[in-house]
Amino acid sequence: MMRSANRRAGLVLGGLLAALGIAALIASIGVPIADPEGVALVAALTVNPLQGILTLVVGVALIVPATRSLDAARRVNGIMGAVLLAGGIGGLYLIGTEANVLAITSTNTVIQFGASAVLLVAALGADRPTPEDPAAH
Repeated sequence: MMRSANRRAGLVLGGLLAALGIAALIASIGVPIADPEGVALVAALTVNPLQGILTLVVGVALIVPATRSLDAARRVNGIMGAVLLAGGIGGLYLIGTEANVLAITSTNTVIQFGASAVLLVAALGADRPTPEDPAAH
């Protein structure tokens, strides 16, 4: 079942993101939901409740298809990888502005870029069907 790189990537990264989302929600108790400053979770990683909810949703969105099938995991990994890449690029422009409702810092964007790279590599490069050997027929 879990011999697939796409399913493993979805489960592992989804689990890490879900745990990060839960930790963010716990750490940001009492903080306004879209506070641009957020609170420090670990060192330079800042979070607020909205970011915690979004991170938890992304984690669950990766876990569910990974438990279903390879095709579902590959598709969702590709979609979520592209979404995280776009979010990381957009986040670079939001750092330090009042529009930064997710309390994004450069550390947050590095995490987004790393997660998107793993997901896109898995979706686009791993678990591809190999063409049948014509000599075998």
